[in-house]
Amino acid sequence: MSDQQRLLLAAVLMSLVLMAGWMLGSRRTAAVNVDAPADAEETHSETPAEGTGDIANAESTADSPAVSDSVSMDAPTVPERRICVRIPAGSGSEDDLLVEATILTLGGGIDSWVMPGWRDLSEEGDSSIDLAEAPWFVASGDGNGGPVAFESDSPDTVTAGEATTVVLRTGTRTRTYTFHAGSYSFEIEDDGAESFTVSQGAIPVTESRPDMSRYFSAAWFAEKHRSKKSSSLEESLPLGRVLWVASRSRYFTVMLLAEEGGRVDGYAFSSEGTNSPAITLSCSAARVYAGPVDYDRLHALGSRTDTMVDFGWPLIRWIGKLIHLFMTRILAPVSNWGVRIVILSAVMKFAMMPLSIHSTRSMKKMQAMQPLVLELQKKYANDPMRQREELSKLYKTHGVNPAGGCLPLLLQMPIFFALYRVLENSVALRGAGFVLWITDLSKPEILLPFGTSILGITGIGLLPLLMGAAMYFQQKSTITDPAQKSMATIMPIMMTWFFMRFPAGLSLYWFVNNIIGIVEQRLLLRRQPAAVAVETTRHRR
Repeated sequence: MSDQQRLLLAAVLMSLVLMAGWMLGSRRTAAVNVDAPADAEETHSETPAEGTGDIANAESTADSPAVSDSVSMDAPTVPERRICVRIPAGSGSEDDLLVEATILTLGGGIDSWVMPGWRDLSEEGDSSIDLAEAPWFVASGDGNGGPVAFESDSPDTVTAGEATTVVLRTGTRTRTYTFHAGSYSFEIEDDGAESFTVSQGAIPVTESRPDMSRYFSAAWFAEKHRSKKSSSLEESLPLGRVLWVASRSRYFTVMLLAEEGGRVDGYAFSSEGTNSPAITLSCSAARVYAGPVDYDRLHALGSRTDTMVDFGWPLIRWIGKLIHLFMTRILAPVSNWGVRIVILSAVMKFAMMPLSIHSTRSMKKMQAMQPLVLELQKKYANDPMRQREELSKLYKTHGVNPAGGCLPLLLQMPIFFALYRVLENSVALRGAGFVLWITDLSKPEILLPFGTSILGITGIGLLPLLMGAAMYFQQKSTITDPAQKSMATIMPIMMTWFFMRFPAGLSLYWFVNNIIGIVEQRLLLRRQPAAVAVETTRHRR
Protein backbone atom coordinates (compact mmCIF):
# COMPACT_ATOMS: atom_id res chain seq x y z
CA MET A 1 0.00 0.00 0.00
CA SER A 2 1.52 3.34 -1.06
CA ASP A 3 1.57 6.42 1.17
CA GLN A 4 -1.09 7.93 -1.09
CA GLN A 5 -3.32 4.96 -0.49
CA ARG A 6 -2.66 5.20 3.22
CA LEU A 7 -3.70 8.86 3.16
CA LEU A 8 -6.84 7.89 1.29
CA LEU A 9 -7.60 5.20 3.87
CA ALA A 10 -7.03 7.63 6.74
CA ALA A 11 -9.26 10.22 5.06
CA VAL A 12 -12.08 7.73 4.53
CA LEU A 13 -11.82 6.42 8.10
CA MET A 14 -11.83 9.92 9.54
CA SER A 15 -14.81 11.00 7.44
CA LEU A 16 -16.87 7.94 8.37
CA VAL A 17 -16.08 8.23 12.07
CA LEU A 18 -16.76 11.98 12.11
CA MET A 19 -20.10 11.51 10.39
CA ALA A 20 -21.10 8.68 12.71
CA GLY A 21 -20.00 10.65 15.76
CA TRP A 22 -21.91 13.75 14.66
CA MET A 23 -25.09 11.80 13.96
CA LEU A 24 -24.97 9.52 16.99
CA GLY A 25 -22.86 11.30 19.60
CA SER A 26 -25.61 13.48 21.08
CA ARG A 27 -28.35 10.88 21.11
CA ARG A 28 -29.74 9.85 24.44
CA THR A 29 -31.18 6.47 25.20
CA ALA A 30 -34.30 6.35 27.26
CA ALA A 31 -35.84 3.62 29.30
CA VAL A 32 -37.81 3.09 32.47
CA ASN A 33 -37.21 0.29 34.94
CA VAL A 34 -40.79 -0.75 35.59
CA ASP A 35 -43.52 -1.89 33.23
CA ALA A 36 -45.37 1.19 31.95
CA PRO A 37 -47.89 1.62 29.12
CA ALA A 38 -45.42 2.58 26.42
CA ASP A 39 -43.83 0.89 23.40
CA ALA A 40 -40.79 -1.34 23.73
CA GLU A 41 -38.26 1.28 22.68
CA GLU A 42 -39.62 3.93 25.06
CA THR A 43 -39.94 1.64 28.09
CA HIS A 44 -37.44 -0.13 30.28
CA SER A 45 -38.70 -3.25 31.99
CA GLU A 46 -35.69 -4.08 34.14
CA THR A 47 -36.36 -4.15 37.86
CA PRO A 48 -33.84 -2.35 40.09
CA ALA A 49 -31.70 -4.67 42.11
CA GLU A 50 -32.80 -3.28 45.43
CA GLY A 51 -35.90 -1.84 47.04
CA THR A 52 -38.38 -2.27 44.18
CA GLY A 53 -41.98 -2.05 45.30
CA ASP A 54 -45.03 -3.67 43.83
CA ILE A 55 -45.43 -2.51 40.22
CA ALA A 56 -49.19 -2.38 40.32
CA ASN A 57 -49.06 -0.27 43.45
CA ALA A 58 -46.51 2.05 41.84
CA GLU A 59 -48.76 2.58 38.84
CA SER A 60 -51.81 3.18 40.96
CA THR A 61 -49.97 5.89 42.91
CA ALA A 62 -48.33 7.52 39.90
CA ASP A 63 -50.74 10.42 39.98
CA SER A 64 -50.79 10.84 43.75
CA PRO A 65 -47.83 13.26 43.89
CA ALA A 66 -49.79 15.76 41.85
CA VAL A 67 -52.50 15.66 44.51
CA SER A 68 -50.20 16.10 47.50
CA ASP A 69 -47.98 18.75 45.91
CA SER A 70 -50.17 20.45 43.35
CA VAL A 71 -48.99 23.63 41.70
CA SER A 72 -52.45 25.13 41.50
CA MET A 73 -52.41 28.73 42.78
CA ASP A 74 -56.18 29.15 42.87
CA ALA A 75 -56.20 29.72 46.61
CA PRO A 76 -58.39 31.80 48.88
CA THR A 77 -57.06 35.14 50.03
CA VAL A 78 -54.87 34.50 53.07
CA PRO A 79 -52.04 36.43 54.70
CA GLU A 80 -48.89 35.76 52.74
CA ARG A 81 -45.20 36.47 53.21
CA ARG A 82 -42.26 36.33 50.86
CA ILE A 83 -39.04 35.19 52.50
CA CYS A 84 -35.92 36.11 50.55
CA VAL A 85 -33.03 33.67 50.91
CA ARG A 86 -29.59 34.94 49.87
CA ILE A 87 -26.96 32.24 49.27
CA PRO A 88 -23.44 33.70 49.06
CA ALA A 89 -20.93 32.18 46.64
CA GLY A 90 -18.58 31.65 49.59
CA SER A 91 -18.86 31.56 53.35
CA GLY A 92 -16.93 34.83 53.71
CA SER A 93 -18.80 37.18 51.36
CA GLU A 94 -22.45 38.20 51.36
CA ASP A 95 -22.18 40.51 48.33
CA ASP A 96 -21.12 37.86 45.81
CA LEU A 97 -24.36 35.88 45.53
CA LEU A 98 -24.64 32.37 44.16
CA VAL A 99 -28.45 32.28 44.44
CA GLU A 100 -31.21 34.65 45.50
CA ALA A 101 -34.37 32.64 46.20
CA THR A 102 -37.90 33.42 47.38
CA ILE A 103 -40.07 31.18 49.55
CA LEU A 104 -43.82 31.85 49.74
CA THR A 105 -45.57 31.06 53.01
CA LEU A 106 -48.75 30.42 51.01
CA GLY A 107 -48.04 26.92 49.72
CA GLY A 108 -44.55 26.86 51.23
CA GLY A 109 -42.92 26.53 47.80
CA ILE A 110 -39.89 28.03 46.07
CA ASP A 111 -41.27 30.90 43.99
CA SER A 112 -37.96 32.06 42.47
CA TRP A 113 -34.41 30.73 42.23
CA VAL A 114 -32.30 33.43 40.58
CA MET A 115 -28.62 32.73 39.82
CA PRO A 116 -26.80 36.07 39.32
CA GLY A 117 -23.69 34.35 37.93
CA TRP A 118 -25.54 32.91 34.92
CA ARG A 119 -27.04 35.12 32.20
CA ASP A 120 -30.02 34.29 30.02
CA LEU A 121 -28.67 34.09 26.46
CA SER A 122 -32.01 33.58 24.71
CA GLU A 123 -33.45 36.17 22.32
CA GLU A 124 -35.94 37.44 24.90
CA GLY A 125 -33.63 37.32 27.92
CA ASP A 126 -30.98 39.71 29.18
CA SER A 127 -31.04 38.99 32.88
CA SER A 128 -30.00 36.41 35.44
CA ILE A 129 -31.50 32.94 35.05
CA ASP A 130 -34.45 32.02 37.26
CA LEU A 131 -34.89 28.24 37.52
CA ALA A 132 -38.32 28.59 39.13
CA GLU A 133 -40.44 30.08 36.37
CA ALA A 134 -43.13 27.80 37.79
CA PRO A 135 -43.05 27.28 41.61
CA TRP A 136 -41.59 24.13 43.14
CA PHE A 137 -42.93 22.10 46.06
CA VAL A 138 -46.23 23.96 46.54
CA ALA A 139 -48.13 22.05 49.25
CA SER A 140 -51.87 21.59 48.79
CA GLY A 141 -54.37 20.10 51.19
CA ASP A 142 -56.15 22.88 53.03
CA GLY A 143 -59.47 21.09 52.54
CA ASN A 144 -60.50 23.26 49.56
CA GLY A 145 -57.84 22.11 47.10
CA GLY A 146 -55.79 25.26 47.58
CA PRO A 147 -52.26 25.78 48.89
CA VAL A 148 -51.52 25.27 52.55
CA ALA A 149 -51.14 28.56 54.46
CA PHE A 150 -47.91 28.30 56.45
CA GLU A 151 -46.56 30.68 59.02
CA SER A 152 -42.91 31.39 59.77
CA ASP A 153 -40.85 33.16 62.42
CA SER A 154 -37.98 33.68 59.94
CA PRO A 155 -37.12 37.28 58.98
CA ASP A 156 -38.04 38.60 55.54
CA THR A 157 -34.43 38.25 54.40
CA VAL A 158 -32.22 35.31 55.33
CA THR A 159 -28.53 34.96 54.45
CA ALA A 160 -27.34 31.36 54.27
CA GLY A 161 -24.38 30.30 56.34
CA GLU A 162 -22.95 26.85 56.93
CA ALA A 163 -26.44 25.43 57.56
CA THR A 164 -29.27 27.98 57.74
CA THR A 165 -32.88 26.89 58.19
CA VAL A 166 -36.19 28.43 57.23
CA VAL A 167 -39.04 26.78 59.16
CA LEU A 168 -42.69 26.93 58.04
CA ARG A 169 -45.55 25.71 60.26
CA THR A 170 -49.28 25.21 60.12
CA GLY A 171 -51.10 23.28 62.82
CA THR A 172 -49.13 20.12 63.44
CA ARG A 173 -47.34 20.24 60.08
CA THR A 174 -43.78 21.56 59.77
CA ARG A 175 -41.75 22.18 56.63
CA THR A 176 -38.03 22.95 56.98
CA TYR A 177 -35.59 24.22 54.37
CA THR A 178 -31.84 24.06 55.07
CA PHE A 179 -29.53 26.16 52.88
CA HIS A 180 -25.73 26.26 52.67
CA ALA A 181 -23.39 29.05 51.62
CA GLY A 182 -21.51 28.32 48.40
CA SER A 183 -23.89 25.55 47.34
CA TYR A 184 -26.70 25.15 44.82
CA SER A 185 -28.08 22.28 46.91
CA PHE A 186 -30.36 22.38 49.95
CA GLU A 187 -32.55 20.03 51.99
CA ILE A 188 -36.31 20.05 52.38
CA GLU A 189 -38.23 18.11 55.02
CA ASP A 190 -42.00 18.10 55.50
CA ASP A 191 -43.63 15.78 58.03
CA GLY A 192 -46.98 16.23 56.29
CA ALA A 193 -45.87 15.53 52.71
CA GLU A 194 -45.81 12.25 50.82
CA SER A 195 -43.84 13.61 47.86
CA PHE A 196 -42.16 16.66 46.36
CA THR A 197 -42.79 17.90 42.83
CA VAL A 198 -40.92 20.27 40.54
CA SER A 199 -43.54 21.76 38.25
CA GLN A 200 -43.71 21.39 34.51
CA GLY A 201 -42.20 24.41 32.76
CA ALA A 202 -40.12 25.42 35.78
CA ILE A 203 -36.82 25.56 33.86
CA PRO A 204 -36.71 28.32 31.25
CA VAL A 205 -35.15 28.36 27.77
CA THR A 206 -31.80 30.05 28.33
CA GLU A 207 -30.06 29.61 24.96
CA SER A 208 -30.46 31.26 21.58
CA ARG A 209 -32.33 29.22 18.95
CA PRO A 210 -32.08 25.80 20.59
CA ASP A 211 -33.41 22.59 19.07
CA MET A 212 -36.55 22.34 21.21
CA SER A 213 -37.07 18.67 20.35
CA ARG A 214 -33.90 17.85 22.33
CA TYR A 215 -33.60 20.80 24.69
CA PHE A 216 -35.58 19.54 27.72
CA SER A 217 -35.49 16.07 29.24
CA ALA A 218 -36.10 14.07 32.38
CA ALA A 219 -33.12 12.18 33.79
CA TRP A 220 -32.88 9.66 36.60
CA PHE A 221 -30.62 7.02 38.09
CA ALA A 222 -32.00 3.57 38.86
CA GLU A 223 -29.58 0.78 37.99
CA LYS A 224 -27.77 3.29 35.74
CA HIS A 225 -28.26 6.73 34.27
CA ARG A 226 -31.37 7.11 32.12
CA SER A 227 -32.97 10.02 30.30
CA LYS A 228 -36.03 10.72 28.22
CA LYS A 229 -36.70 13.79 26.12
CA SER A 230 -39.55 15.98 27.24
CA SER A 231 -41.17 15.64 23.82
CA SER A 232 -41.47 11.86 24.43
CA LEU A 233 -43.13 12.18 27.85
CA GLU A 234 -46.90 12.27 28.01
CA GLU A 235 -48.47 10.48 30.94
CA SER A 236 -47.12 10.29 34.47
CA LEU A 237 -44.26 7.89 33.95
CA PRO A 238 -43.19 5.71 36.90
CA LEU A 239 -39.41 5.45 37.01
CA GLY A 240 -39.18 2.83 39.75
CA ARG A 241 -36.88 3.02 42.74
CA VAL A 242 -34.38 5.76 41.98
CA LEU A 243 -31.43 7.46 43.64
CA TRP A 244 -32.47 10.72 42.04
CA VAL A 245 -34.68 12.24 39.36
CA ALA A 246 -34.07 15.50 37.52
CA SER A 247 -35.73 17.93 35.15
CA ARG A 248 -33.10 19.51 32.94
CA SER A 249 -32.31 21.67 29.95
CA ARG A 250 -29.02 21.53 28.07
CA TYR A 251 -27.06 23.36 30.78
CA PHE A 252 -29.27 23.62 33.90
CA THR A 253 -31.18 21.22 36.11
CA VAL A 254 -33.40 20.87 39.16
CA MET A 255 -32.71 17.51 40.78
CA LEU A 256 -34.38 15.67 43.66
CA LEU A 257 -32.28 13.15 45.58
CA ALA A 258 -33.42 10.60 48.12
CA GLU A 259 -32.07 11.30 51.58
CA GLU A 260 -28.84 9.56 52.61
CA GLY A 261 -28.38 7.77 49.28
CA GLY A 262 -31.56 5.73 49.60
CA ARG A 263 -33.97 4.73 46.84
CA VAL A 264 -37.57 5.90 46.55
CA ASP A 265 -40.22 5.99 43.83
CA GLY A 266 -39.74 8.62 41.13
CA TYR A 267 -42.06 9.94 38.41
CA ALA A 268 -41.80 12.19 35.36
CA PHE A 269 -44.49 13.94 33.33
CA SER A 270 -44.77 16.36 30.41
CA SER A 271 -47.85 17.31 28.42
CA GLU A 272 -45.86 19.62 26.11
CA GLY A 273 -42.50 18.83 24.59
CA THR A 274 -41.57 22.52 24.54
CA ASN A 275 -41.52 22.74 28.36
CA SER A 276 -39.27 21.21 30.99
CA PRO A 277 -40.91 18.07 32.40
CA ALA A 278 -42.45 17.77 35.85
CA ILE A 279 -40.64 15.41 38.22
CA THR A 280 -41.73 13.87 41.52
CA LEU A 281 -39.92 12.03 44.29
CA SER A 282 -42.10 10.11 46.78
CA CYS A 283 -40.63 10.98 50.18
CA SER A 284 -41.04 13.44 53.04
CA ALA A 285 -37.36 14.50 53.11
CA ALA A 286 -35.11 15.12 50.12
CA ARG A 287 -32.00 16.89 48.92
CA VAL A 288 -32.41 19.33 46.05
CA TYR A 289 -29.79 20.51 43.58
CA ALA A 290 -30.81 23.48 41.42
CA GLY A 291 -28.06 24.90 39.26
CA PRO A 292 -25.75 24.29 36.30
CA VAL A 293 -25.04 20.81 34.94
CA ASP A 294 -21.46 21.13 36.10
CA TYR A 295 -19.37 17.96 36.40
CA ASP A 296 -17.35 19.04 39.45
CA ARG A 297 -20.38 20.19 41.48
CA LEU A 298 -22.40 17.09 40.59
CA HIS A 299 -19.48 14.79 41.35
CA ALA A 300 -19.17 16.38 44.80
CA LEU A 301 -22.91 15.84 45.31
CA GLY A 302 -22.51 12.06 45.04
CA SER A 303 -25.17 9.44 44.22
CA ARG A 304 -23.77 9.14 40.66
CA THR A 305 -25.23 12.51 39.74
CA ASP A 306 -22.12 13.28 37.63
CA THR A 307 -23.37 10.76 35.04
CA MET A 308 -25.77 13.49 33.94
CA VAL A 309 -22.81 15.16 32.18
CA ASP A 310 -22.55 13.26 28.91
CA PHE A 311 -18.88 12.80 28.02
CA GLY A 312 -19.72 10.02 25.56
CA TRP A 313 -19.12 6.28 25.34
CA PRO A 314 -17.05 4.53 28.05
CA LEU A 315 -13.57 5.04 26.51
CA ILE A 316 -14.47 8.49 25.22
CA ARG A 317 -15.94 9.39 28.62
CA TRP A 318 -12.69 8.46 30.37
CA ILE A 319 -10.64 10.60 28.00
CA GLY A 320 -13.23 13.39 28.30
CA LYS A 321 -12.83 13.42 32.08
CA LEU A 322 -9.06 13.81 31.69
CA ILE A 323 -9.51 16.66 29.21
CA HIS A 324 -12.03 18.32 31.52
CA LEU A 325 -9.64 17.97 34.47
CA PHE A 326 -6.72 19.39 32.46
CA MET A 327 -8.71 22.37 31.19
CA THR A 328 -10.52 23.24 34.43
CA ARG A 329 -7.80 22.51 37.00
CA ILE A 330 -4.34 22.69 35.42
CA LEU A 331 -5.23 25.54 33.06
CA ALA A 332 -7.39 27.34 35.63
CA PRO A 333 -5.03 30.38 35.77
CA VAL A 334 -5.77 31.02 32.07
CA SER A 335 -9.02 33.01 31.96
CA ASN A 336 -9.66 32.79 28.20
CA TRP A 337 -11.12 29.41 27.21
CA GLY A 338 -9.94 29.83 23.62
CA VAL A 339 -6.35 30.12 24.87
CA ARG A 340 -6.91 27.01 27.00
CA ILE A 341 -7.97 25.09 23.88
CA VAL A 342 -4.88 26.33 22.00
CA ILE A 343 -2.67 25.12 24.85
CA LEU A 344 -4.49 21.77 24.94
CA SER A 345 -3.96 21.30 21.20
CA ALA A 346 -0.25 22.12 21.49
CA VAL A 347 0.21 19.77 24.45
CA MET A 348 -1.55 16.90 22.65
CA LYS A 349 0.49 17.49 19.49
CA PHE A 350 3.81 17.47 21.34
CA ALA A 351 2.76 14.39 23.32
CA MET A 352 2.30 12.54 20.03
CA MET A 353 5.51 13.83 18.46
CA PRO A 354 7.31 10.43 18.71
CA LEU A 355 4.52 8.89 16.65
CA SER A 356 4.68 11.78 14.19
CA ILE A 357 8.43 11.30 13.74
CA HIS A 358 7.91 7.58 13.11
CA SER A 359 5.10 8.37 10.67
CA THR A 360 7.24 10.86 8.73
CA ARG A 361 10.12 8.40 8.45
CA SER A 362 7.72 5.73 7.26
CA MET A 363 6.33 8.14 4.67
CA LYS A 364 9.80 8.94 3.33
CA LYS A 365 10.69 5.26 3.08
CA MET A 366 7.44 4.54 1.26
CA GLN A 367 8.15 7.34 -1.22
CA ALA A 368 11.63 6.01 -1.89
CA MET A 369 10.29 2.48 -2.33
CA GLN A 370 7.63 3.46 -4.87
CA PRO A 371 9.64 2.31 -7.94
CA LEU A 372 10.10 -1.16 -6.42
CA VAL A 373 6.45 -1.32 -5.38
CA LEU A 374 5.30 -0.37 -8.88
CA GLU A 375 7.56 -2.99 -10.40
CA LEU A 376 6.13 -5.73 -8.18
CA GLN A 377 2.58 -4.60 -8.86
CA LYS A 378 3.21 -4.66 -12.60
CA LYS A 379 5.09 -7.97 -12.49
CA TYR A 380 2.40 -9.81 -10.53
CA ALA A 381 -0.65 -7.94 -11.85
CA ASN A 382 -2.36 -11.25 -12.73
CA ASP A 383 -1.49 -12.94 -9.44
CA PRO A 384 -2.87 -10.83 -6.55
CA MET A 385 -1.90 -13.38 -3.88
CA ARG A 386 1.72 -13.53 -5.06
CA GLN A 387 1.74 -9.75 -5.34
CA ARG A 388 0.70 -9.39 -1.66
CA GLU A 389 3.37 -11.89 -0.59
CA GLU A 390 6.13 -10.07 -2.46
CA LEU A 391 5.04 -6.67 -1.20
CA SER A 392 4.96 -8.02 2.34
CA LYS A 393 8.51 -9.33 1.94
CA LEU A 394 9.63 -5.99 0.52
CA TYR A 395 8.14 -4.01 3.42
CA LYS A 396 9.64 -6.44 5.93
CA THR A 397 13.08 -6.25 4.32
CA HIS A 398 13.16 -2.47 4.60
CA GLY A 399 11.41 -2.23 7.97
CA VAL A 400 8.37 -0.34 6.68
CA ASN A 401 4.85 -0.57 8.10
CA PRO A 402 2.36 0.53 5.42
CA ALA A 403 -0.18 1.52 8.10
CA GLY A 404 2.38 3.47 10.15
CA GLY A 405 1.35 6.80 8.66
CA CYS A 406 -2.26 6.34 9.78
CA LEU A 407 -1.44 5.66 13.42
CA PRO A 408 -1.14 9.27 14.69
CA LEU A 409 -4.46 10.19 13.04
CA LEU A 410 -6.26 7.13 14.42
CA LEU A 411 -4.95 7.82 17.94
CA GLN A 412 -6.15 11.41 17.64
CA MET A 413 -9.73 10.36 16.92
CA PRO A 414 -10.74 9.32 20.50
CA ILE A 415 -9.26 12.60 21.77
CA PHE A 416 -11.14 14.48 19.06
CA PHE A 417 -14.50 12.95 20.02
CA ALA A 418 -13.84 13.33 23.74
CA LEU A 419 -13.08 17.01 23.23
CA TYR A 420 -16.27 17.33 21.17
CA ARG A 421 -18.32 15.94 24.08
CA VAL A 422 -16.52 18.20 26.58
CA LEU A 423 -17.09 21.31 24.47
CA GLU A 424 -20.73 20.47 23.80
CA ASN A 425 -21.64 19.60 27.40
CA SER A 426 -19.35 21.71 29.57
CA VAL A 427 -21.38 24.54 31.09
CA ALA A 428 -18.11 26.41 31.72
CA LEU A 429 -17.85 27.05 27.97
CA ARG A 430 -21.41 28.39 27.76
CA GLY A 431 -20.99 31.92 26.45
CA ALA A 432 -17.19 31.67 26.73
CA GLY A 433 -15.63 33.81 24.02
CA PHE A 434 -12.22 33.81 22.36
CA VAL A 435 -11.54 36.90 20.24
CA LEU A 436 -13.62 39.43 18.30
CA TRP A 437 -16.84 37.84 16.99
CA ILE A 438 -16.13 34.38 18.47
CA THR A 439 -18.29 34.88 21.57
CA ASP A 440 -19.34 31.31 22.35
CA LEU A 441 -16.92 28.42 21.87
CA SER A 442 -19.66 25.88 22.60
CA LYS A 443 -21.55 26.84 19.41
CA PRO A 444 -20.61 26.86 15.72
CA GLU A 445 -18.71 30.01 14.79
CA ILE A 446 -20.58 32.01 12.14
CA LEU A 447 -19.03 35.09 10.56
CA LEU A 448 -21.41 35.26 7.58
CA PRO A 449 -24.92 34.04 8.52
CA PHE A 450 -27.28 32.76 5.83
CA GLY A 451 -30.52 33.43 7.69
CA THR A 452 -31.59 29.90 6.78
CA SER A 453 -30.09 26.42 6.55
CA ILE A 454 -28.20 25.64 3.33
CA LEU A 455 -26.80 22.12 2.97
CA GLY A 456 -27.20 21.68 6.72
CA ILE A 457 -25.25 24.80 7.74
CA THR A 458 -26.60 28.21 8.75
CA GLY A 459 -23.59 30.34 7.90
CA ILE A 460 -19.90 30.55 7.06
CA GLY A 461 -17.32 30.54 9.83
CA LEU A 462 -13.75 31.75 9.54
CA LEU A 463 -12.22 29.09 11.80
CA PRO A 464 -13.51 26.14 9.71
CA LEU A 465 -12.21 27.87 6.56
CA LEU A 466 -8.77 28.35 8.13
CA MET A 467 -8.79 24.77 9.34
CA GLY A 468 -9.70 23.52 5.84
CA ALA A 469 -6.97 25.67 4.26
CA ALA A 470 -4.37 24.33 6.69
CA MET A 471 -5.45 20.76 5.96
CA TYR A 472 -5.24 21.41 2.20
CA PHE A 473 -1.72 22.82 2.51
CA GLN A 474 -0.59 19.92 4.69
CA GLN A 475 -1.94 17.24 2.35
CA LYS A 476 -0.75 19.04 -0.77
CA SER A 477 2.83 18.82 0.51
CA THR A 478 2.64 15.09 1.25
CA ILE A 479 0.73 13.68 -1.75
CA THR A 480 3.09 13.15 -4.69
CA ASP A 481 1.08 10.82 -6.92
CA PRO A 482 -0.87 12.89 -9.50
CA ALA A 483 -3.66 10.30 -9.38
CA GLN A 484 -4.20 11.13 -5.72
CA LYS A 485 -3.94 14.91 -5.94
CA SER A 486 -7.72 15.23 -5.83
CA MET A 487 -7.65 13.96 -2.24
CA ALA A 488 -5.83 17.13 -1.22
CA THR A 489 -8.92 19.06 -2.32
CA ILE A 490 -11.84 16.74 -1.54
CA MET A 491 -10.86 15.91 2.04
CA PRO A 492 -10.41 19.54 3.22
CA ILE A 493 -13.72 20.53 1.63
CA MET A 494 -15.53 17.70 3.40
CA MET A 495 -13.91 18.52 6.72
CA THR A 496 -14.69 22.23 6.34
CA TRP A 497 -18.37 21.41 5.82
CA PHE A 498 -18.38 19.18 8.92
CA PHE A 499 -16.70 21.80 11.07
CA MET A 500 -19.19 24.49 10.05
CA ARG A 501 -21.62 22.55 12.27
CA PHE A 502 -19.25 21.77 15.13
CA PRO A 503 -18.55 23.95 18.20
CA ALA A 504 -16.09 26.76 17.50
CA GLY A 505 -13.77 25.36 20.17
CA LEU A 506 -13.38 22.15 18.17
CA SER A 507 -12.55 24.07 14.98
CA LEU A 508 -9.97 26.05 16.95
CA TYR A 509 -8.43 22.85 18.34
CA TRP A 510 -8.12 21.18 14.92
CA PHE A 511 -6.84 24.34 13.22
CA VAL A 512 -4.04 24.74 15.78
CA ASN A 513 -3.33 21.01 15.48
CA ASN A 514 -2.91 21.32 11.70
CA ILE A 515 -0.70 24.42 11.95
CA ILE A 516 1.62 22.73 14.45
CA GLY A 517 1.57 19.62 12.24
CA ILE A 518 2.71 21.63 9.21
CA VAL A 519 5.61 23.18 11.12
CA GLU A 520 6.52 19.82 12.63
CA GLN A 521 6.44 18.14 9.22
CA ARG A 522 8.68 20.78 7.65
CA LEU A 523 11.26 20.48 10.42
CA LEU A 524 11.27 16.68 10.31
CA LEU A 525 11.57 16.50 6.53
CA ARG A 526 14.56 18.85 6.60
CA ARG A 527 16.31 16.58 9.08
CA GLN A 528 15.60 13.44 7.05
CA PRO A 529 17.79 12.59 4.05
CA ALA A 530 16.31 13.38 0.68
CA ALA A 531 15.88 9.72 0.01
CA VAL A 532 16.16 6.49 1.95
CA ALA A 533 18.64 4.02 0.56
CA VAL A 534 16.86 0.98 -0.74
CA GLU A 535 17.92 -1.85 -2.92
CA THR A 536 17.05 -1.21 -6.52
CA THR A 537 17.87 -4.72 -7.65
CA ARG A 538 14.81 -6.58 -8.69
CA HIS A 539 13.75 -9.34 -6.35
CA ARG A 540 13.63 -12.55 -8.31
CA ARG A 541 13.27 -16.06 -7.12
